[in-house]
Amino acid sequence: MTDEKGRKYSTGVIFAVAYIAYSAIYIARLNFSVASALFEAAGTLNKVQIGVTGSIFSLVYAISKVPNGYMGDRLRSRAVIVTGLVITGVSNLLIGFMPKFWSIAIFWGLNAYGQSMLWGPMLRTFSENYTGVTFRRLIQYLVSAVAAGGIAGILIASKCATALGASACFFVPGIIALVMGLATRFLFPDCAGRKTEQGNILASTAKLFKKSEFRRIIFPAMAHGMIKDNINVWLAIYFIDTFHTDISSAAGFIFLIPACALAGRFLFPVFYKVLKNDYRVSMTAFFLCMLVNLLLFSGKLGVIGAVICMGADSALVSVINSHVLSQFPASISDRGELSFTASVMDLITYGGAGVGSFIFGVLIGKYGYGSMFLVWSVISLISAFIMRKYIRSS
Repeated sequence: MTDEKGRKYSTGVIFAVAYIAYSAIYIARLNFSVASALFEAAGTLNKVQIGVTGSIFSLVYAISKVPNGYMGDRLRSRAVIVTGLVITGVSNLLIGFMPKFWSIAIFWGLNAYGQSMLWGPMLRTFSENYTGVTFRRLIQYLVSAVAAGGIAGILIASKCATALGASACFFVPGIIALVMGLATRFLFPDCAGRKTEQGNILASTAKLFKKSEFRRIIFPAMAHGMIKDNINVWLAIYFIDTFHTDISSAAGFIFLIPACALAGRFLFPVFYKVLKNDYRVSMTAFFLCMLVNLLLFSGKLGVIGAVICMGADSALVSVINSHVLSQFPASISDRGELSFTASVMDLITYGGAGVGSFIFGVLIGKYGYGSMFLVWSVISLISAFIMRKYIRSS
């Protein structure tokens, strides 16, 4: 493709830069899952503070999604993406230099703000340059960057943790984010901002909420976010507390989770080919998720069984995520509103994650990890029924 200034970009380069850049923010997100265990062991953070920090990230990410998604439609897309990567990089470096609860909480929130700036304008860039089957295929593969970044993030953070300590878990991801900000600036195409007839963010929000298909998906979006991101927050500590594994072994178990999430991204088109409907795919994944979490709630699993179930959880919510955060926004968005719609869906998803992090921090402290798995089972069942009604009404 050729941009408005006559510069040529190949589809391969565009996709590669977008994929690595989006992976970079997950490298700078999954590092906390490993570092939190080290912080707890060192007395820097306790379980409530870990839960609060997870909530801060999710809530800041969610709240900032709406204005940043709005800007992603109306400002130049590349400028918004690069700014987000720079904020992500700098905030991680600052945590590495100042590993105290207050500074971790503040800069982890700043990290969330930077990360909230990427998906909307990135999705818009692809939508304005590709259409139909090509766009759908590119986005199906692009969302796998979430899991690929998770795998890389766990590997990098675990190596840094064992060799250099908790601070290094933030230094390396910060540098990677800054490098990808530079690469995006020179190797990724730009899209000019658009003005729409809605005129302002409140009008755009009101128009979106008038759509019944959007209103119906709110609870399932929150529910899958509550599961998806809290797997990352609590995984390492769950294995250490429940099975008395050391940090090195826990990091090995953690690695399997984003690997399963990556598998889930590639399972979505397989599910879709069989079931022929996005909502039927999500309904099936939610029902299976309920069954998996009932097994975890039973408390009768050994370490291998728990790893398998948590991996299945991760794969299933990734299947749902591919529908909720990419295919769904593209299917209901008006022209010039895709970044905003995708960002509102992110807000709902991470709003659920943020509320969940706080709730689970309290529940786990009082009743153990089984209480979290029971909540996951209940919300999965409710979501499956909502998706079933979605299919019947469509």
